[in-house]
Amino acid sequence: DPQSFAFRVLYAPGAPRFVAQWDRSAQLVFNAGYFDEKNAALGLLVSDGKTFGRSYEGIGGMFAVAGGAPVVRSLAAQPYRRGEPLAQAVQGFPMLIYPDGSTFAKEDSVRARRTALGQDASGKMYLVVAPHAAFTLTELARWLRDSKLGLTIAFNLDGGGSTGYYAGPNDAIDSLTPIPAVVAAYSR
Repeated sequence: DPQSFAFRVLYAPGAPRFVAQWDRSAQLVFNAGYFDEKNAALGLLVSDGKTFGRSYEGIGGMFAVAGGAPVVRSLAAQPYRRGEPLAQAVQGFPMLIYPDGSTFAKEDSVRARRTALGQDASGKMYLVVAPHAAFTLTELARWLRDSKLGLTIAFNLDGGGSTGYYAGPNDAIDSLTPIPAVVAAYSR
């Protein structure tokens, strides 16, 4: 429930860590977007109002916080505008559920650990973590659409070894590799 949590994107390209090592004071920490071999953000990343990287154009999705309100949006339907006043943001791809209700449908055979972020019509945010190589992207998109979550939009965050979340010492699935960026949720 976005009314119950404040979100931050934490970014330290020079000091990547496993998801569980990022911020144990947060109620939830999970892996963010893609990054290169030097741990620099791919796509746009905004941490506490500071902008890094360049926005994807015409592809993917974005989780953003502006004016304290979190939102998931399609970059094809709602492109990032340079100078847009974002407090926090992270981008990823592909879109799994588009605003028109369609889903990602490119057939692939790669099953991997997956992380997806979505939102329902009431504005509730959903983090979906598949910690085992259970889904292709197409299968994950179908599962999200057919689930009882009622998602109206969702996109893929970096998966594979980056997938992980930490919600306390007894509720965690750590990333397999250190990562330079996470999203953290704090109780209001």
